[in-house]
Amino acid sequence: MKYRSSTSLVAGLLAAGLAVPAHAETTVGTNIGVASNHIFRGTASDIAVVSGGIDLNHDGLFLGLWTVTTKFADLTGERNYGYELDVYTGYAGKAGEFGYSVGVTNTTYPMDDELSYDYTELNLKASYGFANLEVDYNFYDDAGVDVNGDGDDETEKGSLYYAAGVTFDLVQDFKFKLTVGHYDYGGDSLLRDYSHARIDLVKSTGDFGDVTFSVSKREEDVYFGIDDDVRVLVAWSKAFY
Repeated sequence: MKYRSSTSLVAGLLAAGLAVPAHAETTVGTNIGVASNHIFRGTASDIAVVSGGIDLNHDGLFLGLWTVTTKFADLTGERNYGYELDVYTGYAGKAGEFGYSVGVTNTTYPMDDELSYDYTELNLKASYGFANLEVDYNFYDDAGVDVNGDGDDETEKGSLYYAAGVTFDLVQDFKFKLTVGHYDYGGDSLLRDYSHARIDLVKSTGDFGDVTFSVSKREEDVYFGIDDDVRVLVAWSKAFY
């Protein structure tokens, strides 16, 4: 299974309402975080994680690196500790209330010696006011393996993920976020298509970072033993600019 961050620089740029400055400006930022669980597109790793990253932005062009501790399965099905590494680049901008971004993300698992879960996606995002849309297309996948012995490698190449969400500002620096998404794996993957929903309540504490309480639920996948239980997580994160 693949578990990747449900947040990224692209999403952060849209949430912040990035506007292309009149004069070229280069900024560098870093971020750190801890969470009681890692939930990516509705699928939970069910372990506490630590994450961190660095981002470079120049006049809307961005380049970043983000990593998180995780677990992945070997050939015996046993899940081992390791880490995920995401490298992403693209362009984000804003015209009035309309925000947009186009980017590419490459995800690798350097400590995975037996099975390769590495893949690359095209990421398209848009926002208008409190609403946002996201479409992600997997155009390169190194995870192909003949799992069921039929002579063909099962891969997630060509899979499509799309989601819609809303964000509302509440009192006392709280934000409410609702996201619904659907994963369409295509015909060459053993994974089954599924939908999910997530609610986030985010409290900004200024110089002390952000605290997030999340509730998430997805459809089950009986073949891979993924249940449809409700997952709850608490996370803390802080960005430095």
